[in-house]
Amino acid sequence: MGSANAGFMQPNGKVWYLEHNFDRLYEYTPGSGVSTQIGTLPNHDYSGAERYKGTNYVMLGLNPGGVGRWVLGSIDGNGVYSQLRDIDLHNFNGQTGLTVAAPVPEPGTLIAGAVGLVGLALRRRRPKA
Repeated sequence: MGSANAGFMQPNGKVWYLEHNFDRLYEYTPGSGVSTQIGTLPNHDYSGAERYKGTNYVMLGLNPGGVGRWVLGSIDGNGVYSQLRDIDLHNFNGQTGLTVAAPVPEPGTLIAGAVGLVGLALRRRRPKA
């Protein structure tokens, strides 16, 4: 059946898993030893999957010609994939992963921090001459 990337449980107790060699979605019935193809996926190298609040979410490292994008998608109850968001660069051969971004505080937090620092500076005791 190729190589599985990610799997996640369905409410019916079956496991859906993504396979990257042939870009397919399979369903496995635990204890049966049988997997059934239920859908196809875009050409990808890596994947992650999770079922959250009734929705099947997948993250795929797309691979058109070795250079692509990390994309977030969903798979409906019939096994049909839909892309939701383009996330970041994915270059399998160059091992480029997700870009790490430093968090930027909201303006209110920056102002509160600045006011606090000014207050500390004003309260600082000065040595007596």
